[in-house]
Amino acid sequence: SAPTVLAAQPRSSEATLHAVASGAATGSVADVAQPVALDVESASKAGAAGGAAQSAAAAVVVQLEAEAKALREAQELQRHAAELRANASTLSRQMEQQALAAAAEAATKKAKELVDTMTEIETEAGKAEVKADMLRAKTKAEIREARDLMSVAGDALKGPGVVGK
Repeated sequence: SAPTVLAAQPRSSEATLHAVASGAATGSVADVAQPVALDVESASKAGAAGGAAQSAAAAVVVQLEAEAKALREAQELQRHAAELRANASTLSRQMEQQALAAAAEAATKKAKELVDTMTEIETEAGKAEVKADMLRAKTKAEIREARDLMSVAGDALKGPGVVGK
């Protein structure tokens, strides 16, 4: 028995165009070129016309393989782009959460500063009220003492022997 060779046999032009369109969509070269078993004797008998058809079929197969490779590469790039978009979304959410946490921390810090400032002002106001009360008491005491001294001075001016009517 003669050795068998696998070759790609092209279909009719309409079937080939349909197969090319569907094969390019699926990325499968097998959908476009049909393997056919040919023995060496029948291949040599096919002659020059068969050789031209085989080279045309081989060229189509090479082209389809290149398209399938390009399709696989495009799909890989799309997968990588989707992965990058997912990573960007995750990073965006993380940055948003960090920004919210930083804003909450800053607001808490500012609120604490304001509470501390208000407490300090209230303490100072309390000290000022105590000081004002002391000054009022001192002023009243000084006014009382001044009245007493004025009374004594008035009595002294009225006469030498008249003290405290």
